[in-house]
Amino acid sequence: MEEEKKILTIPTFSVDSLIWDDSFTISPPLNRSPDFQSKSLIWELKTMGRFSIPKLGFVLLCCLAAVTEAAYVKYKDPKQPLGVRIKDLMGRMTLAEKIGQMTQIERTVATPDVMKKYFIGSVLSGGGSVPAPKATPEAWIEMVNAMQKAALSTRLGIPMIYGIDAVHGHNNVYKATIFPHNVGLGVTRDPQLIKKIGAATALEVRATGIPYAFAPCIAVTEHKNIA
Repeated sequence: MEEEKKILTIPTFSVDSLIWDDSFTISPPLNRSPDFQSKSLIWELKTMGRFSIPKLGFVLLCCLAAVTEAAYVKYKDPKQPLGVRIKDLMGRMTLAEKIGQMTQIERTVATPDVMKKYFIGSVLSGGGSVPAPKATPEAWIEMVNAMQKAALSTRLGIPMIYGIDAVHGHNNVYKATIFPHNVGLGVTRDPQLIKKIGAATALEVRATGIPYAFAPCIAVTEHKNIA
C-alpha cells in the first residue's frame, strides 16, 4: 500500500526536543508557501498505519504551548504589578546591563552600536548638541528612532530615554520658538503665560521625537540678597 501524504502548514519552532513515536515522521521543508514571510513552513507528514489527526493535533498543541511559555516574561506583561515586573527584570540583568541602564551619555558619543554594546539607558542633547547644522525635525526624529531601535534590539529590549535641554523653548532646534530664560519668565508674575509657554515647548519637543526635557528649572538661592 502506498503511503498517504498530507501537507500541513505549522509555525516555525524546533522539534529536536520532542520524542516522536513511529506513527509519523516529519521530513525537512519541501517548499515554501506564499506566506512564508509569516514564518510558516510546509512540512510533509508521511502517514503510517497508526497515524491519526487527533494525535497530531495534540502534539502540535503541546509544541505551541511550550513556545508560548518560553516567550513569556513577567517584566513585559503590563498586567503584572509594577513591583513584580521590576523584580523580574532586575533578576535577569547582568552587572554590565545594570551599569549601562544607569548611564546617560551625550549625543556626540552616542551611536546605535554604542547603545547595543553598552546597554545605554539614556542619551541627552546638551546646549548646542544637534545631529547636524540646521537639522530639520525629521532629522531629529530619525536620529532618536535609530538609537531607540538599537536599544530595543538588545537582549532584554529595554527602551532608552532621550532627553534635551529645552530651557528657552526647544532652543537646540533650528527655527524653534525661543522664550526668555527662567528668571525672565519669573519676573512676569504671570503663571498662566508661563504655563502656555511650557505647553508650547513640550509640543515642539515631542514633535522631534524626544520624550524628556530638562526643564523647567527651579533655582533656589542660598542668600536672601541674591535675586
